[in-house]
Amino acid sequence: THVEKLSSEEADSAWWRLREVQKVAYEHGQARMEQCFASGRGHRYDACAHLYSMLCNNLAINYRCYNDKLMGQALELHTRGIAASPFAEHYQGILENRILLNDNPGIAEAAEQLWHYAADYGYGRHNPEDYIQDVTRALFRLDREREILIWLERILKWQEEREISDKDLEYSPLFARMKIAMYLSYSLPEAATNLWLRYAPVIDELSESSLLACAGDVLKGLERKAEAVAYYQRSILRSDPNNEVDRGNNEMIRQCIAELQASAKPAGKAWWQIWK
Repeated sequence: THVEKLSSEEADSAWWRLREVQKVAYEHGQARMEQCFASGRGHRYDACAHLYSMLCNNLAINYRCYNDKLMGQALELHTRGIAASPFAEHYQGILENRILLNDNPGIAEAAEQLWHYAADYGYGRHNPEDYIQDVTRALFRLDREREILIWLERILKWQEEREISDKDLEYSPLFARMKIAMYLSYSLPEAATNLWLRYAPVIDELSESSLLACAGDVLKGLERKAEAVAYYQRSILRSDPNNEVDRGNNEMIRQCIAELQASAKPAGKAWWQIWK
């Protein structure tokens, strides 16, 4: 109620003060509970392992979201929480920290742990669509493309179980599927082609600039150069010339087009063939 009466700038300052107070309170609670565990003395709630686990999770979230220099401590808190009383949010928190740290091996391991914990014990807020692109990109960078196929099977089954048709997919899941197809295109072209063919009609119908550019990336990886150029050109036409992000993307797309068109040109005659 108080914040609603403030200006935007004052409200931001108030929220940051609240987050700092929250941090101090959780740290104080953590110290009191750990003191109780060590000595056997304290308030009876200080000895509750599940309450301690919840506190670790909340403090870890505060560290991750508002104190990025403390992500190492956030990971340690999630580990402590799991040891005390495991629940799914800790596994999700570990994954989100690993993603922010660009820790590719850590992302792959944490995603696997989250997936299996959610499958074994349930997790109502678990949504692999939120991290499928991050984990498949990590596997691609680790040269573990075959493991991407496992995650592709999981996400397609996830979509099927929720009776979501391809046409009903929102932008983010479609974007992720195009990225997965691109990651597969270099070493597993058959799988990439099948994925592309499945979603190509939806991409064509939506005709959204960034999705068209992703389609161009897939076809470029599959060495279908003329088709890639066509999608890149469509992407530029569908972009917003007044949008700074679109302008930056278009510059990269034009470079891709130039590379593809240059590689498609026939090689010139060698010097000894000039008189032929």
